Amino acid sequence: MKIQNNVFKSKLHGEITERKAFILWHGNKIAIITERMNDATEIEYVIEVLWDDYFKSGCDDTIAGIDMEIKPRRFYVRNHYPSFVIQRVPPEGREDVPNILARLGLKHYDKWDIMCKNKGLCGNDDFTVEEII
Repeated sequence: MKIQNNVFKSKLHGEITERKAFILWHGNKIAIITERMNDATEIEYVIEVLWDDYFKSGCDDTIAGIDMEIKPRRFYVRNHYPSFVIQRVPPEGREDVPNILARLGLKHYDKWDIMCKNKGLCGNDDFTVEEII
């Protein structure tokens, strides 16, 4: 199995804040997703697949938005949200978003917070998300 070190390199500069979470498959940690934002509010996501753990878990799902065939060690998405996150969060304009935010104990719409509070549940796959605090 050949694993590529980096498909893309980070382009963010300045002071950077990060939020991280594990991507789990049936309780097994198979990847780490990181949201990175700089002081100019530029954003990027990094998804790092833990390939040994991915294969040991017997995972047969693909992480949305990643070409799993090339087996990148890290996958970068800049200036928009990766498919993996979009599948797990209701669109901001959806009518029942205020009710969803209230149920999750959130005061404002934040894709990352919604995804993590809802454990990343999605009807498209068996992945869940566990925020690293």
